[in-house]
Amino acid sequence: MSPCKPQRSQHEPRWCSHCYQWSESGDNVSIAIASETLSRQRRSHTPFPFTSTGVEAVLSLFLLMNPEPVMPVDLDAYCQRVGYTGERTPTLATLRALQQCHLLHITFENLNPLLGKPVPLDLASLEHKLIHQGRGGYCFENNLLFMAVLTALGFTVRGITARVYWNQPEDAQPPRSHMLLLVTIGDEEYLSDVGFGGMTPTAPLRLHSLAAQNTSLETFRVLPQSDHFRIEVQLGSVWRLLYRFDLMTQWPIDFDMANWYVACHPASKFVNNLIAVRTDVDRRHTLLNGLYTVRYPDGRSDKQNITDPQAMARLLADTFQINLQGLEQDLQAALTDKALL
Repeated sequence: MSPCKPQRSQHEPRWCSHCYQWSESGDNVSIAIASETLSRQRRSHTPFPFTSTGVEAVLSLFLLMNPEPVMPVDLDAYCQRVGYTGERTPTLATLRALQQCHLLHITFENLNPLLGKPVPLDLASLEHKLIHQGRGGYCFENNLLFMAVLTALGFTVRGITARVYWNQPEDAQPPRSHMLLLVTIGDEEYLSDVGFGGMTPTAPLRLHSLAAQNTSLETFRVLPQSDHFRIEVQLGSVWRLLYRFDLMTQWPIDFDMANWYVACHPASKFVNNLIAVRTDVDRRHTLLNGLYTVRYPDGRSDKQNITDPQAMARLLADTFQINLQGLEQDLQAALTDKALL
């Protein structure tokens, strides 16, 4: 069963759009099972699929009036994962250091959608995958986890969405398929993004500044337009558009919808291609199917074509530092079936 195809029958398991799992909700469910199901859904912030069963309605109303506390992110585990040992105060210096550490230690990768596996966005799943399992993720996973970390540290932060124009003409009409963070520190607003892949800024960018802003690898600028902002990156003497965004408030369901499109739509590049990016101190490793590229701040790049599935698995594990435990066979099959090498 594909994780992207919901069941139709009300007597069969139902697809949970928030945690991306099948959940039991039969009409003859017992009070004990209903209570545990509802409690589990409440812990994962999942709205209950109401049916005609009175037990379910009463229990769901009770839990809505008495919600379980939302557990904060495990800061100790996160800091250990990204190698951060600095102050845990909501300052610009902390934000800069955390963003750099996150990018150095958590890889941008799309193995789950490529292999037909779900991409849940609840905090427990993000912590398990990105912190404890040694995996990476794409923008929604990385930035939602990073937002939880910043919130726990006392930052004022919220998620916003963007339309990606990287490697597309400016008259294209892309969807809002990218997530980034708006962080307020004092009277200043900053853009923080740990999930754009090959051109992710390694430092926060001031929102209200027209000046070029240097990071450890590239130089960026943020330009206000009539109804949106645009982020551009300087490559040599040329400025290239990465994405456009506005400051419209986004709710969790907005990220769920965009995440579903990116992870499940048949035309999504994340479903049809192998993509991985790891940021290093003085270079960036990028992978698009069989093309492995190392890019340097001075514009140099080294390219290598990977044609063997086993060599690709070693590259993902060693260079991109992705824990492939339990994924090896599915990865080999996907590389072969989709002719990616």
